Amino acid sequence: MRVFVTGATGFVGGHVVEALLARGYTVRALVRHCVAVPWLFGAEQVEGDLADAESIRSAARGSDFVVHCAAVSGRGIEADAWNTVNVRGTERVIEACCAAGVRRLVHLSTIVVHEPRPGVLLDEAAPFAANPGGPGYVASKIAAERLVQAAPAHLSVVVLRPGVVYGPRDRAAFSRIVAPLSAGRLLFVAGGHFRCHLVYVENLADAVVASIENVAATGAYIVIDEPTVEVREFVCDIANGLGLPSPRISIPAFVAAARGWLPRRLRWDIRRYGMPIFTRDLRFSTERAQRELGYHSRITYDEGMARLIAWARAST
Repeated sequence: MRVFVTGATGFVGGHVVEALLARGYTVRALVRHCVAVPWLFGAEQVEGDLADAESIRSAARGSDFVVHCAAVSGRGIEADAWNTVNVRGTERVIEACCAAGVRRLVHLSTIVVHEPRPGVLLDEAAPFAANPGGPGYVASKIAAERLVQAAPAHLSVVVLRPGVVYGPRDRAAFSRIVAPLSAGRLLFVAGGHFRCHLVYVENLADAVVASIENVAATGAYIVIDEPTVEVREFVCDIANGLGLPSPRISIPAFVAAARGWLPRRLRWDIRRYGMPIFTRDLRFSTERAQRELGYHSRITYDEGMARLIAWARAST
């Protein structure tokens, strides 16, 4: 079976390629430029770009399955990139799947597409965020999901909505925690006692493989590791593992929501590092993923954190 993976040089996409190769799949990886990285050894690298419809159509030909991991996120993203990459890029992937006769598209989304409802157990039927804050990551991922949901009936689609993905080779989100930790500027909201909705990257890759191999799977699935841990535990484990000071300051949730009350030097950190899913009492159900995909956290939190810290130490 041949699987075409977008975003293969990225954090999640690279681990997905590794998992597929380990299961014996033939993998074609979409890359902007061919690279010599260990996790792509054994995969066919095809140069292309989500902005180039023809390169996507060409790469998808002959594929049985497509896993769409590519997306832009984080800071410094140009305003039109949210639509060009996350929305129009997904539209081009869907069109390529239909043209190539692909059997199934597995689309990587995120739990932040859901309307945040503190204290309520959210499942896949929970509504999308009504006010995603204007153009940006959340709005673009919602728009991309709507396109996937509207795909022609002959294309089977599975949407995975992971929590905060962590693990080795994460050079984006991980640095957004380590940087303020190192500078002593990271602080807790409500004591850091809200739950952290984490998923170790290899566990997410397992869910991708399960989405391909379970022929009856369809629709959306929330993918989070259980049991969850508190934000305080997650952040302090990173700090302790890297020999950094743990945050000593905590502010009430309502203060975090009104950043203008904070000292100027802290406002930026709350905006970037006090992620909404880290600063609210949100709860998500993985019952559907467990029941229909057979999903479970193969890598425990303790093991995943140990691997992350070992990678981070070796990378410095």
